[in-house]
Amino acid sequence: MGKGKETSLDLRQKVIDLKKKEHLGYKSIAKKLNMPLSTVRSIVKKYDSTGLVENIRRTGRPQKLPDGVQQYLLTQVMKEKHSPAEEEDEEQRVLDTAEVTTATADRCADLDHSKARE
Repeated sequence: MGKGKETSLDLRQKVIDLKKKEHLGYKSIAKKLNMPLSTVRSIVKKYDSTGLVENIRRTGRPQKLPDGVQQYLLTQVMKEKHSPAEEEDEEQRVLDTAEVTTATADRCADLDHSKARE
């Protein structure tokens, strides 16, 4: 379901005042202010966890990976840079497992080297 209108700061503050000062329940507050029960509950829950009434803006999209994992992956990628000897070993492993003739592999390697010179 899509996000609706943002609840005003005044209304949020009224919800907190009714809950904390007058000790009303969620249903009573929802009826009194003519708003959904779930909205009242989420406002109070957010206030209890952060101590703030207003929404906290975030800057951009959240990261998919935690910083430690991202840094670990970057270091692993940097370690895996191949030397020419390792590349030849890798080519040989590919040739051993693939159904490609040596002549075809040599032609492909020559094409790669000529492209690199350009």
